[in-house]
Amino acid sequence: MRVVSGLACVSAAVGIFLHYRANVEWELETTPTMHGMELFREAVTGSLPLLAPGAMLQIGLLGLLWSHRHPALAVTAGSRTLPMES
Repeated sequence: MRVVSGLACVSAAVGIFLHYRANVEWELETTPTMHGMELFREAVTGSLPLLAPGAMLQIGLLGLLWSHRHPALAVTAGSRTLPMES
């Protein structure tokens, strides 16, 4: 679960970056003089939504949170149960 959630977080971060970069390129093709905060705002609200990979990031973080201190991942030492170090 941790591996899948971690991979979901990594791929979501890459997806956000790629969507943002594609939106910036599109905005610069249509309006070459755009720059600064205006370019950022247009790229964030552009044709390729950043919310799709953002939702995937939330799901991955939720999976990591759920499995953070799961009892099945505990290491036993004698009669005591110790949490795993990550």
